[in-house]
Amino acid sequence: MTMPWTVRGVGIITATALMVSLAVSRAPSLAAAAPTLRESGDLTQLVLAYERSLPWRNSDGYKWDESSSPRQARTIADAAVTARHGDLAAARRALAPYGYDLVEFTHTGIGGGRHLVLRERPQANGKRARNWGLYVLNQKPRARDLAFEAPHPQFDTHTPEMNIDGYLRGGAALFAMAGTHRYANGKPGDNPYELSLDSDMAREPDSLFQQMHESLTRKSTDVVQLHGFARQGGNSENSQCEDVVLANGAARPSSGEPDRPRPGLRQVADQLRLRLLSTTVWPDSTSCPLGATSNPQGKFTRGIGGRFFHVESERAVRDSPEVRAKVVDAVLCALLGIKGRSGGPLTRRRESVGRRCTAPSGRCSGAEREAGEDSASRADAAHGP
Repeated sequence: MTMPWTVRGVGIITATALMVSLAVSRAPSLAAAAPTLRESGDLTQLVLAYERSLPWRNSDGYKWDESSSPRQARTIADAAVTARHGDLAAARRALAPYGYDLVEFTHTGIGGGRHLVLRERPQANGKRARNWGLYVLNQKPRARDLAFEAPHPQFDTHTPEMNIDGYLRGGAALFAMAGTHRYANGKPGDNPYELSLDSDMAREPDSLFQQMHESLTRKSTDVVQLHGFARQGGNSENSQCEDVVLANGAARPSSGEPDRPRPGLRQVADQLRLRLLSTTVWPDSTSCPLGATSNPQGKFTRGIGGRFFHVESERAVRDSPEVRAKVVDAVLCALLGIKGRSGGPLTRRRESVGRRCTAPSGRCSGAEREAGEDSASRADAAHGP
């Protein structure tokens, strides 16, 4: 299906799959460098359309120059902070030389709301120059201190959809998605858990994805990454894993050492088990390798005393809209005390986040809350033990 986009001052063009209307107005002195972009539509569909456009495996689509890219990534991340603080004109001016647009986006899906989208601008050939990722900031003044990140689009099937669902329904402050397949620049070896080349954002510490993480999260931010694995056809060790594996990236304790604190993970595990999903908190299972110990975002968050939630779901869980919705519901219930759509499809037009959310600890009981409600009164619940 195709439909027209209306672009003020340009005319009618045709776009595919993404039902978004675009209105462009230009500041007189910065018309060429920093246009004001405003769009409206379903933010989930924007994310999924962006994922479909990303460079695929072995495309060599991820570009990083060690001599200049780190400085440019810091500038882009600084511009994102400027935008979050409300100076959109200054942020646009800072982003323009580096190929990123700042889009003021009105979400017309469930919950509504206004968001800032940092999106790499396509070149004349329709391709992006570097493919450094897509970033969304919640413009709600009191957005929850919560971030959802998708480091492996295309590779971990359905995880961008799950992460943007968590961002929207949780009223989170940040959504981040990597800009390529994790192996866009090749695969280092037969073991997918070896350090990858620089296109794997969950392995590479020097990237815009990492800069955004460090600039836009803090000690109080709960950071969630919804990942995926397969018991069949991948690493043979995965066959020993449960349906869902939770970790925060802390290393396995040496023999005789007490386990390191893994704050919040067991509350999420309780919620997943209530939804009849077999779940383990790594390293409780000594035979499952999914501990996220090489994840640079987890290292940073743990290093500043924050909470990092690395959630691996098996392929069969992610392939079912009803079951993958349960994973998101469990995370939101454990962290925020709200209930989601009770396993309903992600495309349902009505939510049930106001229904009672019962946990073994009682943390989530009595939660009569609406989608998009302010977070101030629930700050303690979001950062409990």
